[in-house]
Amino acid sequence: MRATSLSPKFGRPRAPFFGEIWCPWIRTLSSNGSLNYLVKHHTLVEPSVRPRNRIISAIFTRFGRAGFYHNYFIRNLWRYIWRFIVGMSSLPRLPIKESSLTESSVDIENMNTDILIIGREPSAVILANEISLNKSVSHLLVYDDEDDLSEVEKRYKIDSNVNILRGAHYLGYFEDGHVFINYLKRKIYVVNSKKIVFATGTRDVYPIFENNDLPGIISSDLALKLLKNNCIKKDHRLAVLGYKERGLMISRLFADAGAEVYLIDVSESPERITGSEGYKVFNKIDYIKASGYDHVKSLEIRLKNGEKKIIEIDLLITALNRQANIEPLLQNHVSTAYSESLESITVLSRLDGSTDVPNIYVLGSMSGTKEEYIEEEARIISKTILDRELSSDEKKTLEKIFIEKKLVDINSKIIDKRPSFYLADSIYGSKFICPCEDVLLEDLVKAFENGYTSLEKIKRYTALGTGSCQGRICKYNAAIILSYLKKIPIGSVGLIRQRPPLEPVEISFL
Repeated sequence: MRATSLSPKFGRPRAPFFGEIWCPWIRTLSSNGSLNYLVKHHTLVEPSVRPRNRIISAIFTRFGRAGFYHNYFIRNLWRYIWRFIVGMSSLPRLPIKESSLTESSVDIENMNTDILIIGREPSAVILANEISLNKSVSHLLVYDDEDDLSEVEKRYKIDSNVNILRGAHYLGYFEDGHVFINYLKRKIYVVNSKKIVFATGTRDVYPIFENNDLPGIISSDLALKLLKNNCIKKDHRLAVLGYKERGLMISRLFADAGAEVYLIDVSESPERITGSEGYKVFNKIDYIKASGYDHVKSLEIRLKNGEKKIIEIDLLITALNRQANIEPLLQNHVSTAYSESLESITVLSRLDGSTDVPNIYVLGSMSGTKEEYIEEEARIISKTILDRELSSDEKKTLEKIFIEKKLVDINSKIIDKRPSFYLADSIYGSKFICPCEDVLLEDLVKAFENGYTSLEKIKRYTALGTGSCQGRICKYNAAIILSYLKKIPIGSVGLIRQRPPLEPVEISFL
């Protein structure tokens, strides 16, 4: 995987980790200087990126740490320094040439419905099918990822009575209503609803280790898309950072595709039976370190017994624990909780899927529900949303599902066990907590030690969470790592405020 862009401060080569529109590295400059996106609704171009010299990048990394602008000399020579800083950026200066989306007209459609379902996993489709049986209640299912939806439809057929918007991305709640955008149709939908259900699923957690920003380190979600599109060759050497069953599943899929696979199993459990001889397994991992510059080329593995292993690789796939896609809920002011089942931050929900904001419901994996219960939960919660009485058996089932989510108070939860995504030997070095804005783990910890004890204040000091991903990559990791390193409740540092739009929108759409 080639570099598609350069990091803003240090000029390090970057390539997509996620395949989402909010991931900053899907934006690339073509040879003619225009800005394009490596997603299907934009024109795909060959990236034209020249990584900064490795030594020069190292110098910028050394002297461009968070807070460097508070230096006495920089404060007094700011106007000259600012010109220098602007010159460090690899992004084009305004005005820039737009991508192929240059038309000025965008259609706006206003819609009203009783129940709005925003989904990105099977539970949304199951719920919509159940609700569509009630002809007296209007509903609308919005599903943004059409490729993902086509996979879901192979297992769960969408009823002909379901009203569905395909490929419409949720931008957030505005004073006019819930706003969605379809890039292909150049259309904006403004939806007002009496009740809203979020079943937005989960995504891979961004791992923390030395040189974790190198091109070729990707999420398992993106890796599965590459596999589906036959981008993985038989001579590829892959390492999978695996945790629990997902790591095993990803390793098996790529081994079956013919790639040479190493599973780096970061689970705390003893050596496990893998059920396959198609890949080599490393257990009891202490920390790892990636090497390379324009692309990941090798991985150093330090085992807990002190032994070191070095493997040559072409791609590093992360299949660790999952982070709930709760940004739409945060923007709608729903409170948070910590799910010990997910081992990540999610939203606070009740037995019936309701939240502390009236008429907002959550279900599916993003709420902490285990995969084996997702279908059953959606069918039962459809009744509570329709204000129907549940049977005693259905209530018992919901109780069981809810208990296994293991939701705990975020203001009292302290992370005492090393997070699965934290695979560093120290806070120092090129360990990026916020790769969008070149914020290092060391910057985060030192900002906290200097008295910036909330993520909102740390954001202002370090630029953490101010990239186009709006903190999706960093803010949850930052809260959990600070809790682990400083032995403080996760909720004590808070989260960065989530503001609309939830995805970057080109000026030509406004």
